[in-house]
Amino acid sequence: MNILVIIPAYNAAETLPGVLQGVLGYCRQDDVVVIDDGSTDGTAGAAARSGVRVSRSPGNEGKGAALARGFAHAVAGGYDAVVTLDADGQHPPGMIPELVRCASAGECDVVIASRRRGFAAMRPERALSNRLTTLLVSLLAGVRIEDSQCGCRLVSTGLLRRLSLAAGGFQAESELLIQAGRLGARIGHVGCPVIASPSSHIGHLRDTAKFIALCLRYL
Repeated sequence: MNILVIIPAYNAAETLPGVLQGVLGYCRQDDVVVIDDGSTDGTAGAAARSGVRVSRSPGNEGKGAALARGFAHAVAGGYDAVVTLDADGQHPPGMIPELVRCASAGECDVVIASRRRGFAAMRPERALSNRLTTLLVSLLAGVRIEDSQCGCRLVSTGLLRRLSLAAGGFQAESELLIQAGRLGARIGHVGCPVIASPSSHIGHLRDTAKFIALCLRYL
């Protein structure tokens, strides 16, 4: 399977080098693209020093726009699938071969790195939020999803060509799953450990409101 690894990054100069070191243990430099979403801390330079491809946004456009930019690279490059990882180190690069194996064995269009078994290890408010959002996304998608909020996943480019994603920010990941489920895509899961992020760019009230608006649009 010909895979492009996409890493959206915003002000991740401190954590990105470690993530890339791990990723490059499984992928060629040309098969990794860091989408620098308007960082101001040298994120693009940290990515360039590792030898991977770098795509810079003109400003901070949000995770949805960063992912869309990465998806466009994958489709244009003729890749079979993408693997997305966050730049803050909360997704072990060792998940890459696990995702690919699951996709190949189950002929899946989407494979999610699921932290479901580790929800209890999260802060109570975050565990509750993940459970509720995962339940809502599952209902809207019409298919059982274990962890809708994990940004570590594999998506086939064949499916990407059929999607019409409009949500920005962190809601794009939920919208992708809703549309995939409604299109009858095959969705698989592999277990993923819970690793606390040293930083988060989620604005809880703002992003909760946007998630509710997304759900209402798909009802």
